[in-house]
Amino acid sequence: MTATLHRAGAGTPGPTRVVDRPGPWTLVAAHHGRSFTQVVPRGADLDVHVGDDPPVPDRASASFATTRLRSDGTVSVDTVAAPPALWVSASGVWLLPAAPAGGRHRVSAGDRLLLLSAAALDGEPSGLVSVLAMEAAEVLHMPAEQLLRAVLPRGGDGAAVVTSRTNR
Repeated sequence: MTATLHRAGAGTPGPTRVVDRPGPWTLVAAHHGRSFTQVVPRGADLDVHVGDDPPVPDRASASFATTRLRSDGTVSVDTVAAPPALWVSASGVWLLPAAPAGGRHRVSAGDRLLLLSAAALDGEPSGLVSVLAMEAAEVLHMPAEQLLRAVLPRGGDGAAVVTSRTNR
């Protein structure tokens, strides 16, 4: 079963709570223009896709990031012409994948992942810079909708998903 959360279309949808089901993850997503977010259940795990459809300026093909959120609390991120995910925990901030080979990472309860499409980063890089300048605790406690507003461009294209690991 594939659940497309947001797809390119008229208007600018607001952030939407995406997944509230048994399991250790909550997701909030938003998009503008030609960008998209999608969640694909894989048994107890979730695949989250964030990307841009062509034509995005200076790109011949689609760019996207795919993140596997596993029920055991591990994640893996693969990107194609898209920025890495931002992993925020009480002890620091990391980019995933940290190397082209990727790998699994254990995310603790309370940690967050921020996934951005290339168009979101290209359209308003200052949004991500402002998030990187914040203390990790501020990013962890900020409402997901507010975090999305900080990183998404004002108009134009772009997609973002905030995932949070819960105690479930």
